[in-house]
Amino acid sequence: MNEAHVLCGCGCGAPIVPFDRSGKPQKFARGHNRRAPQGLPRRSGNYSVIPTPGHPRAISSHEYVKEHILVAEKALGKALPPGVIVHHYDGDGHRNVNGNLVICQDQGYHMLLHRRGRALSECGHSDWMKCGHCGNYSPKNDLKLHLSYGKYLIGDHAECIKESNRIHYQNNREKILLSKKVKK
Repeated sequence: MNEAHVLCGCGCGAPIVPFDRSGKPQKFARGHNRRAPQGLPRRSGNYSVIPTPGHPRAISSHEYVKEHILVAEKALGKALPPGVIVHHYDGDGHRNVNGNLVICQDQGYHMLLHRRGRALSECGHSDWMKCGHCGNYSPKNDLKLHLSYGKYLIGDHAECIKESNRIHYQNNREKILLSKKVKK
């Protein structure tokens, strides 16, 4: 294909140089890489966005709102309250249908859904937790639960904690012995 016949990938019809100065292939005219090809919805990250001027959840000054938010608001019959998160049940950010969307009251509940979904797919039990040391899943009553950073519930097997403490003590013991030898 002749360089003069290469057109911008966004569908605007602008001719482009197929390679930049470093030899890297180019698909878009300068500034057009955020545009979607003609006939396809625009994207913001992994989500489709729709132009909605004046919407309170519009992305910066571009006046675009993520499609799943608009679908959830339509199903709810009103605007989503501040802090509410819309979760994709099957993990596919492009499937914006009512049966695939869950309205979560906050980010904490949204993260809980993700954690339980990972547990279900990895061990078959959505209510089991992953040990912070060994990474194996167990029922919550088999783990010692505690808050990390004062707000995240995590759990560890008693045996894993014991082994971790033993290794930590062993490492510190060697450092202490070395520091005593240096002082003498």
